[in-house]
Formats: sequence, C-alpha cells, structure tokens
Amino acid sequence: MLGQVFDITDDIKANLYELVGKTNTFEIALDKVYTRENYVLSSAAIVPNDVRIEAIMYAQDGSFFVIPGRWFNNDSSDIPGRDRPAGTDDMFPYYGEPLDIKITIDGAVAENATASIGDVTQWSEKWCGIPSHYGSSSTTTAHAGDGITFLYDDHAGWPLEDLNDPTSAVRFDYYGRVLPLAPKLPVCGSLIYSGDIM
Repeated sequence: MLGQVFDITDDIKANLYELVGKTNTFEIALDKVYTRENYVLSSAAIVPNDVRIEAIMYAQDGSFFVIPGRWFNNDSSDIPGRDRPAGTDDMFPYYGEPLDIKITIDGAVAENATASIGDVTQWSEKWCGIPSHYGSSSTTTAHAGDGITFLYDDHAGWPLEDLNDPTSAVRFDYYGRVLPLAPKLPVCGSLIYSGDIM
C-alpha cells in the first residue's frame, strides 16, 4: 500500500470557483497521451470537505441511511502504534479512520422503517469521529470529532410563508389541511411528523 497526499498548488487554487452552485472539475490522468503501462488508483478524496444537504427525504419502502463504502485506507496493518508501510505519507489516514469530511443533513427524513443497528453502526464508524490529526502527522484536521449530523427543520413539517402567522402555510389540501413541502409525500389524518411545530 502506498498512500500519497498531494497539496493543491496556489495557481490551481486561484482558478477554483468558490461560489455555491459553481462546478469545479477534478481529473486524475497520466501525462502521456497513449500508454500501455499499468496505473493503479484505489481511492481519491478532497479533504477537508464540508457537505451540506438541505432536503426533505422520504424512504417509502424501507429506511434512509448513508452508505459508507469501505475504509479509505484499506491496509488493516496500518494502524496507530505500528510503523507505517514504506512510502506512506504521514498525512495519509490510518486504517479505520474516517476522512475529514463533515456531513450535515438539514431538513427532514421520513422512512417506513428505521435503519438496522448494523447499518447505523457502519455509517457511524465511517462518517463520525473525525480524528484530531491527519494520519501520523502533526497537522490538525478541520472537523475534529465531527462527522454526520442530522438537523430537523421544523418548517419542513409545517412550512409557513409568514413565521408570525400560523395560517400562512405554503400548501393546503382540498379540505384546508396544511401539507408538507414535498408534493408526493403521503399525508393522513393522524400524526406523521415529530419535533417542534411553530
């Protein structure tokens, strides 16, 4: 296993779009136009990263969960307290360490069934508890201790145009009952939302 860390140079930073909604393209390629040489790349990541998802999510037939994938560093012998494999950069994460990626889901999640304990355990291990330092280096991470966070937006269940007027809901059904923002989210006469309602 050969873990390498590359810093983005200042001239590349000068050409990055930093505004929300703008697209930056990241490409990994060989310098040669045609090659028959082997090139092996197992993982690539841009860190630190701060991902924010503002949405109403609905899992009609099951549960909502974040699919974690495998560990970024897949060498199970590369753990704290042991010598790192030859050629491994100090900033490369240890096996079993989550990347410096903070994920915030702001909105509401509705599901037919809760996620299994095994699924929650897997995503918690891989998306929570960001270490305080990158690998074996002394460089501190941007989101130490963070990971994935769910924030409930109370306006998702009771969306109001005017916060001071509880009758100013954005959507109503034929009978005048308040509807959530998502048009296809099923509603019924009983309680389907939890949390504080304005």
